[in-house]
Order: sequence, then structure tokens, then C-alpha cells
Amino acid sequence: VYEGAPTPVTAFLSVGPKAAGFAVLIRFFNISLGRGGLASLTEIGGFDWAILLAVISAVTMTLGNLVAIVQKNLKRLLAYSSIAHAGYMLMGVVVLSGDGLRAVLFYLVVYLFMNLGAFLVVIAVAEATRKEEIDDYRALGYRAPFAAVAMAVFLFSLTGLPPTGGFVGKFYLFAAVIGKQYYWLAVVGILNSVISLYYYARIIKAMFLAKVEADMPSVSISPLYGLLLAILVVPTVLFGVYWAPLTQFVHDSMRILSLG
Repeated sequence: VYEGAPTPVTAFLSVGPKAAGFAVLIRFFNISLGRGGLASLTEIGGFDWAILLAVISAVTMTLGNLVAIVQKNLKRLLAYSSIAHAGYMLMGVVVLSGDGLRAVLFYLVVYLFMNLGAFLVVIAVAEATRKEEIDDYRALGYRAPFAAVAMAVFLFSLTGLPPTGGFVGKFYLFAAVIGKQYYWLAVVGILNSVISLYYYARIIKAMFLAKVEADMPSVSISPLYGLLLAILVVPTVLFGVYWAPLTQFVHDSMRILSLG
């Protein structure tokens, strides 16, 4: 569906329904079953929901990353990557603590910028070349330098490398599960981040390390796309070095929603 849909629709589907889904999931466990408090998942209905969600989280991130490795179409790769990121965010729901929920909200905001940014590069390149395969991004650093650098920033953030917002978001998620002694889940998350680095690096390699050939056409990115990319790059990097405003926003949102 992601590959067949128009890329702007795909970009929306990769973020919008995910945010709504996690909002419903958090409210379902925390308010409906938890009766308004941050009840432990192990105490809800006498069933250990936490271990079930932890297993689903581990399977989700692992499946998404392993299938993404073999993708050649960039939209399909980002689609499976978005599955993996849903698994990362589910780690915060597993602990259902104030720290866990704040980590999920923080990551959702950062994910909005870095994932929409990656899809915007795909949109801009596809509009100029009518192509979406990873091989079509060969030497993009030479043919469209700003778009290539922006894409690299978004991919680094999706991987969780510093100094990007994705690194801080994953740090909060891992800290939340480690704080509740889900060490094995944190290890699975870290290993999956390493796996994601492999297939994201394929794109970066194609953009910056591929041989520049004389017959390679330049890729003209419209000024509007360039402006939008800059708008998305700035918070992606800014939240990796100065995340206090976003953390405060998340705290205020939690207080307003009475989630802790």
C-alpha cells in the first residue's frame, strides 16, 4: 500500500495513524482499564499484559527491520522501517509509567519531523526523476547536495545516532524499560537499532560513496521542497542537542491529559 499510494499520502500514513493508535492504546490501558491511574499492566484484569506487549514490541521491531534489509524500493524500505519504529515506541507503553509515556510522546514528536523529512526527500527526488529505487539515489550528494545531506540527517536520526532527536528519543525509551528491569527488551531494541543502521547506511552509501558518472543528470529540487526540508532538518538536529523545550512540552501535555 505504501509503495502504490502517492508519496504524500504514504508520508501521512506513516505518522498520523501511528500517533492516533498509540494515543488510543495508552488511554485504553491507562484510563479505561487502569481506572484513571498509572496502574501496572500486571494488575489489570489479572493478566500480565506487560509481558505480552513486550513480546509484541520485540517481534514488531525485529520483523520490520529484517524485512527492510532486503528492500530495494525506498518507499517500501521506509514502510517497513515505520513498523520497526512502532515496535520501539511500544516499549514505552509496556512499562506504562510516567517515564514510559513521556518517552512515547517525545519520540512521536521527533519521529514526525525525521520521518516526514525522509519521505519529503523521496517526494522531491521522485518528482525530478520519476524513480524511487535506492540505486536511483547514486551520487545524489553530487547531483542534489542539500537533499542528500538532509536525507542523511533524517536517516541518522531514524537510526538513533547523536546528535539528533532520534538519539534522545530512543535514550528515553531505553531508559524507561531499563528502569522497570526489562533488560532483555532494551537489548533487543539496541540490536534492532544496529540492524537499521545497516540498511540506512545502504542509502547513505549510494548517495555519497557511489562513483559519479559523466552521464548522470542533475536532480533539480524545487525551492519549496528545499525550504520544507530545512524546516524539518532544524528540529531534527535541534532536539538532539537542546531537547529541554520538547521535554517541557511533553510534561505539560501529560499533566493536561492527566496521564502523570
